[in-house]
Amino acid sequence: MKMNKSLLCLFLSLILLLTACAPAAVQTEPPTEAPTEAPTDAPTEAPTEAPTEAPTEAPTEELTEALPEETEAPTEPPERPEHTVKIQVSVNCDCTITNAEGQTVRQGDDSGPEGDLAIYSTGLYGFCTGTLPMEVWEVAASDSFTMETTTSPSAFCAEIGDAFYAVTECTGVTRIEFRDGYIKLSGSEMTYKILTTSHARERQYFCITGTGTTEIEFPIEDVLAASPIGETYRVERCTV
Repeated sequence: MKMNKSLLCLFLSLILLLTACAPAAVQTEPPTEAPTEAPTDAPTEAPTEAPTEAPTEAPTEELTEALPEETEAPTEPPERPEHTVKIQVSVNCDCTITNAEGQTVRQGDDSGPEGDLAIYSTGLYGFCTGTLPMEVWEVAASDSFTMETTTSPSAFCAEIGDAFYAVTECTGVTRIEFRDGYIKLSGSEMTYKILTTSHARERQYFCITGTGTTEIEFPIEDVLAASPIGETYRVERCTV
């Protein structure tokens, strides 16, 4: 009996051993495929436009109406004085004329008259007469007129009071001064011809011609009283 138990135990041990050694049946489950989701298109984002900033308007300056360019008001002719006289200067003469009040008018050989000696009207005289053509200017009356010039030949005429004074056909003369009853010339190796109605009877004038001196004065009354013929000049009475 005891032996049968031993055999039974041995048989059971053998079965257990065989069972343990038998290769385990590997259950191979079919591979679980990852669920294939339908491909989801990547969400198509609307193209992101660059943020458009509100256009920066240039700072709007207050609109200022364009003002018309300032134009100098036309120079009005000065008010004409009660008494005016005519003075004359040869055309294209480079000269400066000064009156007793110290006012001057300057003219270049290629420019018009400018200065504070006001001219109220202008004119021309002497063309086609064989003498120097003259510009005629109307100015305020004065007790004297003086012309300084660098032009030769030249001529200058002026009215003072009721008398007329003129130096014509002169060369080498750089300064001519007219006062009531008085004429003075300055220059170098001058030749000149003077006409004046000072101290002359109506419709008459005196003609004084001379040459070869640098300065000479003619106080008309003294010249006529002394002699009609001087050392360097000659005086003649003429009828207009």
